[in-house]
Amino acid sequence: MYIIRKFKLYILGYDTLTDKELIDILFLFDIFEYSKENYEKIDYIYNNFFNLEKIIHEDKSYFMNNKKIVMYDYLNNNYFIKMSIWNTLNIKYNINKSDIIMIIRKIMNFKYKIEFSNYYQLYDYNDNILLKKEEEINKIII
Repeated sequence: MYIIRKFKLYILGYDTLTDKELIDILFLFDIFEYSKENYEKIDYIYNNFFNLEKIIHEDKSYFMNNKKIVMYDYLNNNYFIKMSIWNTLNIKYNINKSDIIMIIRKIMNFKYKIEFSNYYQLYDYNDNILLKKEEEINKIII
């Protein structure tokens, strides 16, 4: 069920959200206004960044969602975000580069206690390069 739908039911008095989900959605409402125009954007960000599993492989930290790499630490806190996710945020949801970085910074700090030391440490990364790495990691974690 979409997090926004669960929140609407919660407002109506139904017990649809866990404590963790409520904290997460309230955090997102600090970034995005609770409005119909933002529902799909909030669901997308929640589904892609709020249930990541951190996997350490070959001295790199990979953050995965449903066995797919979302982002990873390439070297010394230089985080790369999957290009398809970056493009969705940028093109479909019309979020500019600096706002994407700010949003992901806030989420990664809030959820995973990761600090980015400067503005340019989050880059988009070509999905094709990650496919082979996903397969390799998934063989290990299964």
